Amino acid sequence: KWLSPLAKVPEQTLLRFSEKAPASPGSTPDWRRDLAVSPLVRYALLYGLYLFEVTVDDIIVISSACVTACCACRTLCASCASHLKHVYPHILEGKADAARVQLFSDKVTDYSSFVHDVLGLTEKDFNNSGEKVTYHASCHICRGLGVTKAPRDLIADAATYVPCAEEDVCCGFGGTYSMKFPEISGTLLAKKLKHIEETGASRVVMDCPGCVMQLRGGVEKQGMKVKVSHIAELVAENLKK
Repeated sequence: KWLSPLAKVPEQTLLRFSEKAPASPGSTPDWRRDLAVSPLVRYALLYGLYLFEVTVDDIIVISSACVTACCACRTLCASCASHLKHVYPHILEGKADAARVQLFSDKVTDYSSFVHDVLGLTEKDFNNSGEKVTYHASCHICRGLGVTKAPRDLIADAATYVPCAEEDVCCGFGGTYSMKFPEISGTLLAKKLKHIEETGASRVVMDCPGCVMQLRGGVEKQGMKVKVSHIAELVAENLKK
């Protein structure tokens, strides 16, 4: 009964609560952060907190993509992890549930950090494919979560890591930003694709499904012979059985 009202709220209605918020350097604004002022978001936050409290004891690995005020199971998402880990405590700062949400947020981790730091996977756990793979550091993994080493180590363990120019610069997706400002988004995407092509890599991986969609669309449109995938796919393909 908590969630049913949210299912009937269209995204445009939620966006009316949006307030302009400055983006981090090198990244586009994110409407998930803008929505922090919405009472609907606080409502969904407490409902999600309740679900995790009754089902999870230890570490929460985010395997979802943010949709309106909720999470829908889709793929491993650094944006969701950053939102749950840092924005949730901010939304309830100074309120009665602040301690509960902080306890919850402390359990959240992104995929690369979980595999690299918690599970402790190293090169001996992989059959290195030798494939030339470059990396796009999604905004929410490098700036939102401050994670830089884990994904690059995983790439080097599973394949041949090829550094890319401006790896940590936004690809231009930024959720609805790419639809509101398509010219800016397209310019950022074109520059990102140029840098990827210059590496000579046959594949680019990242920690964000939104970035996967943005870059895959750009690669297909330009006819580039580069595979775009989530880093979890690279790990799964080369992990020793």
